[in-house]
Amino acid sequence: SDHFPLARKGVPALFAAAGFTGHNEASRDYVANRYHQPTDEWTPDWKMDAAAADVQLLYEVGRDLANSRDWPAWKPGDEFEGARNASASARQ
Repeated sequence: SDHFPLARKGVPALFAAAGFTGHNEASRDYVANRYHQPTDEWTPDWKMDAAAADVQLLYEVGRDLANSRDWPAWKPGDEFEGARNASASARQ
């Protein structure tokens, strides 16, 4: 995904899948046959309630982080933890 280059530098990021996770036949068909293809276009039958819930969650997490002194961190032992720890002195 687009946030992976940041993760390799130790920067945690949130990723909202917005329902394109292969959890049902329609999702699997979309990912297999249309995602990032010329036929990847919005249609009026899409249900956007799950995407709206994802956006709300991302907003709330971002707002909470912006209004605190806490820094996101990787779980102990995560492959990106070392890169994150290397930049710890640059954070205030």
